[in-house]
Parts: sequence; C-alpha cells; structure tokens
Amino acid sequence: MGKQINAIKHSNLQALRTKLQIVFRDPFASLSLRLSIHDIIAEGLDVHRPQLSDQEIDNQVEETLIKVGLNKDTA
Repeated sequence: MGKQINAIKHSNLQALRTKLQIVFRDPFASLSLRLSIHDIIAEGLDVHRPQLSDQEIDNQVEETLIKVGLNKDTA
C-alpha cells in the first residue's frame, strides 16, 4: 500500500494489521497438512473478521483463489 509501517503509530498499526497477511516462503514448514486450502485461507478471516457469516467466508475464499489464478475447486 506504499506505506512504511515502521513509522506508523501503534494505534494506527492495529487497524492496518487487519489488512496484512504474512506469506510464508516454505509451505511445507508453515502450512498444516491437516487443513484444507479453504480452511487455511478462511483462518485469517475467522480471526480478523469474526462478523462474517460462513457463506461470506466461503465467497471470499473463492474470490481469493481466483485472484491468484487457482480454480475455486482447489479449496
């Protein structure tokens, strides 16, 4: 988003954290093989947007997969 996060005040950083996601480089060391792709993507939504319904989470997971060039059935 073009911002240096090291200069953001703590109170503003809290709001920004809901828009950030860590992307691990080694999927075999960082992703649980016990969870489906859907569950891995949905986990962040469950934590940062608890007001979303299950259907809204499903829709956002599908949209995310499509955005990164994967078929929604990959979930």
